[in-house]
Amino acid sequence: MRTDYDVANDPWLLPPSGPVVDKAITEALPPNISVTLGILIYVEEKDLSDVFLGRLMRLAAFQNPEFYRPQAMRLSTFDKPPVIACAEDFRHQIVLPRGLLKHILDLFDSHRIVVKATDHGFGGVPVEFRSLKELVGACGFEPQTPTVSTPSLLRSHSA
Repeated sequence: MRTDYDVANDPWLLPPSGPVVDKAITEALPPNISVTLGILIYVEEKDLSDVFLGRLMRLAAFQNPEFYRPQAMRLSTFDKPPVIACAEDFRHQIVLPRGLLKHILDLFDSHRIVVKATDHGFGGVPVEFRSLKELVGACGFEPQTPTVSTPSLLRSHSA
């Protein structure tokens, strides 16, 4: 039987990079959680374990190509983070980008946590538009057709 220590000493036995299958969280999780949608997604930290909060924050992290490109060419990677993290840890909430909503809901669903979502997003103000044809007609202008025909253009460029 191989242990984690053996695999760490034999790096060729590690699985290829890509999506990592996370182990099940064994710590107690709340039955429901409050999520507020605004410009960003605010997830209440209350009663969530550190492991679960770490998974939420990892959803909003990705590898920085501006770090790995110079590293591959053996150039300096000074002041270039290898991972870009878009999550923020506020006092009582984890703040995540709004584009991750489906992934966040899937994570809660996979752990059987009911999400109570409150949307504080701004829906906008209805604006009435008129077509350009109506505006041109209202001003008294008539649309003009081009005066140069296509065959005459072709003759001048073929010579």
